[in-house]
Amino acid sequence: MSRHGFGPLPARANAAYQTRNVMGRDTLYLNWGLWDAATAGFDAAALNLVRHLGRLAGIDARTRLLDVGFGFGDQLLDWCRHADLHHGVGLNLCPEQTAIASQRLAAAGFAHRVQVRVGDAVALPFDDASFDAVTAVECAFHFRTRPAFFAQAARVLRPGGRLVLADFIGPPASPNRRQRLGQFIAGRFWGFAPGSFCSAGDYRAQLAAAGFNAITLDDVTARVIVPGMRHARRRLWARDLRQRMQTSVWAGSVAAMTLSGLCGDPMPGAYVLVRAVKPE
Repeated sequence: MSRHGFGPLPARANAAYQTRNVMGRDTLYLNWGLWDAATAGFDAAALNLVRHLGRLAGIDARTRLLDVGFGFGDQLLDWCRHADLHHGVGLNLCPEQTAIASQRLAAAGFAHRVQVRVGDAVALPFDDASFDAVTAVECAFHFRTRPAFFAQAARVLRPGGRLVLADFIGPPASPNRRQRLGQFIAGRFWGFAPGSFCSAGDYRAQLAAAGFNAITLDDVTARVIVPGMRHARRRLWARDLRQRMQTSVWAGSVAAMTLSGLCGDPMPGAYVLVRAVKPE
């Protein structure tokens, strides 16, 4: 086990998290997105997701926000522009992503409103009760361990503060052969940490053990993974993406999509939007 909260990630997953390998055309979002009938593509779906999460977290001009695993900074940029975020901190284990996000925030004129830094999700370098909200968009399944992150989030949140995540749960504790194949794919190609799969009940129990209440898990698999996979399978064959993507990442993505189809489930579990509150 690494001393870092994120892993290490498998080489394929680590390579995938580079700017040339994002699925969108106009943004650097790395999330699966939140889709509806009117969603045009990955950029719009990703934006839908982060704006929904921003509302769940209650982000506004007064919010002291910690965003863990911020990727290339797209959600921080959007929350500055559209939620009036003024007091943000981003934490990311990857120095390359952190440098790019810092440059983008400065170029947009938000360097005085959001500071990003390299750091560990399970050893947050902040004082107790430092934040009003903690967000983690599609990254907690990398952490070793997720319960350790929950405990750290509870520590740095003020009483009444919100923890908001987009995350994966399941399958059951005793998976069948098809689900075990799905777990292998998720770990091998997408960097899911060992032990990251758990039931909704266990997930709630982990949050409660960290001191949270008012816990909600909204299963949005049908609006995320199902349409996301459908669009990804088409997008992977687009000329611009094939020319831009690293060959190994492109081939690995095609293999992962193919194996996912063979195992019968796009992902070995459910995609949930999570909100929990630290008691007053």
